[in-house]
Amino acid sequence: MSLSNSHNKPFDEATHVKLRLFQDYICEWLPVFLMSSPLDERINIVDFFAGPGYDKNGAAGSPLLALEKLRKYEDRIRDRGVPVHLLFNEKDERKATELQYAMDRQDVPP
Repeated sequence: MSLSNSHNKPFDEATHVKLRLFQDYICEWLPVFLMSSPLDERINIVDFFAGPGYDKNGAAGSPLLALEKLRKYEDRIRDRGVPVHLLFNEKDERKATELQYAMDRQDVPP
């Protein structure tokens, strides 16, 4: 199976484990980065293989999970004044368009 078709089926257990680790990483480290970053720096969260946002069954992928976890810290981010940038790359134009649509439905701030 090619990587370009990896979102045409439900995420397997290994992918679910990876996504849980990713979420845990954000939850544990974002507060550390927020408190230790100088106010003139920014925090970047990058996903080079972002995909369309969901798997075939609608399970959220890493870009939407990152956004969900960032919302948990929205007040701290605003109070601290450290910008957080989400940078998503998707080579497949169709998947990139689907991801943009999924992010727009999540009311992502500009």
